[in-house]
Amino acid sequence: MVIKKIKDTAISLISDGHITALSAVCISVLPLYLFDFSVPKAVHLIPFLGAEIIYSFNRYKEKKEDGYDKKVETFLRKKEVFFYFFIFSGIFFIGYLLWFRNFILLAFGLFLTATGLLYSLFLKKITKKIRGFKNFLVSFCWALIVLLPFIFKGNLPEEIFSALLMFIFIFMNVLIFEIFLDFGDLEQDKRMNLLTLPSTMSKKQLLSLLLTLNFLSLFPVFLGLYLNYLPSISAVFFFSFFYNFSFLYIIIKEIELSAWFSNLLVDLSKIIWFLLFLLVHNFL
Repeated sequence: MVIKKIKDTAISLISDGHITALSAVCISVLPLYLFDFSVPKAVHLIPFLGAEIIYSFNRYKEKKEDGYDKKVETFLRKKEVFFYFFIFSGIFFIGYLLWFRNFILLAFGLFLTATGLLYSLFLKKITKKIRGFKNFLVSFCWALIVLLPFIFKGNLPEEIFSALLMFIFIFMNVLIFEIFLDFGDLEQDKRMNLLTLPSTMSKKQLLSLLLTLNFLSLFPVFLGLYLNYLPSISAVFFFSFFYNFSFLYIIIKEIELSAWFSNLLVDLSKIIWFLLFLLVHNFL
């Protein structure tokens, strides 16, 4: 009984976006290992709080129709908990942003969070009309997180090319992640008439796209290293090229995974980026 409760709690932490919120922090700290500047650690709590707000609202709004492990019911997954957590974290988030007294940071944090909320409320309908809208929008928002330290420091204009290369790398990789996750939700997306990339492409086309994206994702890293816009430690990003093949293998073999496990595989990729940079930066 105790083991089942621990397992259910762990699954809810993964499925309901808490580990995903943690992985957002892992992306926001990446520039600190690549460039010679630092920002207060408190800044990196911004993407975590924003993600928590978005996912708690999504779970509150879609709990009855969401197919995410309905058999797993814990206190954390009660509808009322999602609602009160959303309200509390939203109020705290706005106060937290105001505390920095940085208008650009305030606008940036509110834009990212509002986009996630608006997708759940209104923008999701656009996915029924525009092919791949969800995949590109989510990837775009995730890639923006890597710009957070530049925006806080105010050195984005000076580091614009380096920041752009990192943005492109994150965008391409998250697009691979989103395609993989939507492939697992294929039947549900078709029932909801959502035109995600997996629901509008054959398996062969999808694999070709993923393979192409995986190879293209190396280009900004190679270019940055060659032109000295990215330091040699950026070679750590090559890890993603090999990790992403696990997603292709799962699709090729049509391996059925629980939604929470698919999310964990995606979140681990972002977390491993951070851990590898931490290891290389401190010990090599």
